[in-house]
Amino acid sequence: MTTARSRDPEVAPGEATPPGALPAPQTLLSRGLSAAGIMLLATVITNATNYAYSLLMGRQLGPELFGEFTALLGVLMILSVASQTVQTVVARYSTGLQTAQGPEAVVDFARRLMWRLTLVGVGAFVLWIPIAFPLASILQIDSPVPVIAAGSALILGFSLPVVWGAFQGEQRFRDLGLNMCVLSVGRFILGAALVALGASVAGAVGALTIATAVAFALAYPSVRSALGSGSGRHVGPPARELVAYGLPTTLGLAAWTLLTNLDIVFVKAAESSTEAGYYGAAATIGKIALFLPLALGLVIFPKAAARHVAGQDSRFLMRRTGQAVVVASAALIIVCAVFGNTAIDIMFGASYAPADELLVPVVGAMCCFALTNVMLFYYLSVHRMRFAWMLFAAVVVQVVALALAASDPLAVAYVQLAIGLSIVAINEVFFVPLFAPIR
Repeated sequence: MTTARSRDPEVAPGEATPPGALPAPQTLLSRGLSAAGIMLLATVITNATNYAYSLLMGRQLGPELFGEFTALLGVLMILSVASQTVQTVVARYSTGLQTAQGPEAVVDFARRLMWRLTLVGVGAFVLWIPIAFPLASILQIDSPVPVIAAGSALILGFSLPVVWGAFQGEQRFRDLGLNMCVLSVGRFILGAALVALGASVAGAVGALTIATAVAFALAYPSVRSALGSGSGRHVGPPARELVAYGLPTTLGLAAWTLLTNLDIVFVKAAESSTEAGYYGAAATIGKIALFLPLALGLVIFPKAAARHVAGQDSRFLMRRTGQAVVVASAALIIVCAVFGNTAIDIMFGASYAPADELLVPVVGAMCCFALTNVMLFYYLSVHRMRFAWMLFAAVVVQVVALALAASDPLAVAYVQLAIGLSIVAINEVFFVPLFAPIR
């Protein structure tokens, strides 16, 4: 008899479950669309709020200080790699614990991990403080205070992702989406107030730490009420297994984060704050490309992981999700090509007009990286770690190319575009193709 395992090379040996344990592909797809709808709404609200926040900061701070703000946002994104790793690992193993031991096992696992990682976060912030001084000099920021304020996000930066990973692994997308909205809206309100009170860039980036504390205080009780209080008797995955999965996951997430943020850091280090502000404006608009893929990546991960564990074909999830992202990306690029100057004027004001020539290549690159995000989450869910190593190689090429092109923001934009297109092409040839027949 032909089984699903023979059709899909990306299955877990020895982990097959009885036939019918998972929904049929069509049923799974319909449920996935419902979950994607919830996460898309939450992601749109979150990103729209973050967008409005960046626009507000651009107008309040002006091009020079906005350049500092966007550079520090890039630093925060790089620091968030560890947080993303925690969420991804917890989501992956929460799915297995729920199936094998029940919901209380998820709570026990999350609780033990959460408090240990809180101590790690506090220690990381203490180590960050002396690093902030030379980093401020490299980024041409007069005071280390904004850099220290940005690093304060480390304090709870490992704890909240544990809760979000439990929500994601249990496919409780409503709870996850609501807490994402709390974080983004809270940052908007707190940051706007702090900057209005004179806290400048430090207040703009430090608001994230306060908002994270609020989101964590609201999220942890939700885990207990949704999944149970936990008994402390359940056995979670061994530390060695978590590390074995976490290391390549960290590599992949770090590579993706660097691909989408190093350009801003290089431009800020090589150019004046004003030029960096122009590039930051184009990059901020480019982040629109991430709205849909980030939502779909959160949804596809637990669903593909469940089918992988059951030995069932999951490639159709990757193909259909990727195709949807390609269509949305093409529409965005066309809009930016036709109405880019108007969009910049409305969002940032006439003083950012020089950003117009950067917009299309920056947005095109971000569309490629948005598609890469979906690919990465899929391959992590089915334990196909070669893709993560490929992204790491792409970062090495990126660093060399950006170092050579950093003095010209337009050249930086085209470097990003070339790298993004190369990754998409490599996936089409060597991994699960989006359009070509699956071999």
